[in-house]
Formats: sequence, C-alpha cells, structure tokens
Amino acid sequence: MVIEDAKLSGAVQAALESKGVPAVSLHVPGECAAYARADALSCLLLDEESAGTDFSVLSHLLRNRDSPPIILLTQNGDVPSCVRALRNGAHDYLTLPLMTPRLFQAVASAFDTDQALRAQRQAAAELRSRWESLTTREAEIMHYAVRGFLNKQTAAELNITENTVQVHRGRVMRKMHAASLAELVCMSLRLSS
Repeated sequence: MVIEDAKLSGAVQAALESKGVPAVSLHVPGECAAYARADALSCLLLDEESAGTDFSVLSHLLRNRDSPPIILLTQNGDVPSCVRALRNGAHDYLTLPLMTPRLFQAVASAFDTDQALRAQRQAAAELRSRWESLTTREAEIMHYAVRGFLNKQTAAELNITENTVQVHRGRVMRKMHAASLAELVCMSLRLSS
C-alpha cells in the first residue's frame, strides 16, 4: 500500500493484519512497479493524493495487466473522480475515513479479481507454450485448418500429399490439446488476441 499519511497507513496496515492479511507499506507509487509480487494474492491500496504527484506511474499501474488490482483511497472524492478512476482500471474507489468492513470487502473482492487474472495469465501462457511446441509445418497446417480449408485444399496449397496433411493435423490436435476443430479455432482466436 502507498498511503502518504503515516497514521492512516499504520491504521490500515494494523486492520488488515488483524484479519490475517499481510500488508507492506511503500512510500511512493514508483516503488510499486519495482516491488516483486509474491505468488500470494495481492492488491494495491493507493492514496489518491500521493498518487497525484506521480500520475504517470499510477496510469501505468492501472493499465498494466500484470499489476495487482488497485483500490484508490481519497479524502476528497466526488462522482466524476470515481468514474474516471474506475474507467482507467481501478478496482475500487474508497473515501476516507474508511469503514473497516467496506475496506475488507474491497480487499476480498480485489483478491478474487487477482486470482481470476492470475488464472487467465496462466492459461494464456500454457496455450502459448503449446503453440510454440508446434513445428513450422504443423503451424502452417493449423493456419489452414482454422480457416476452414479441407485437407485436400491444404495439400494443394502447400504442395504436399493429403495423407501428410492428415498426419500433421493429428499432431496439431494432440499438441494443442484440442478435442475438436471448433476448440482449435477458439485457441487460435485467443492466440491472435
């Protein structure tokens, strides 16, 4: 957490740790980017006033897919500021003084979001790894298969036999862990995005 007011920072840290949630206090938003995230679920509590001095770092954190969910804390929050923060990627926006149950609710929700994001990143990394395990020829065969080419058409395009296309297509299905052509098409779409 990055909270400029030392008294508030200590109170928030004590409240979180009383519920078994370890908290680390950082001094400026720039430290967040350098802080190594453990494998534990996490979120970032960020005082909007201290973030205001380094908005470029805050903006980068809000848009960075690898950063934990960010909960902004504010003394002088208004509806337009809240809307702007949420549109820019903040997970939640809390006004001070904090109500402890609302803080715990926001942190629990951020942890749920962090868990879902970690699962998505893991699934994407596994899919990318399977794609990278394909040979050049298998990747070509997959390219044609997901575009609806028949084996005969693919063979003509690549100037190989239809039997060779079938063999490579079978390898593609096994390596990509695809049970059907439709599933392979979905994987291709995820890879392209």
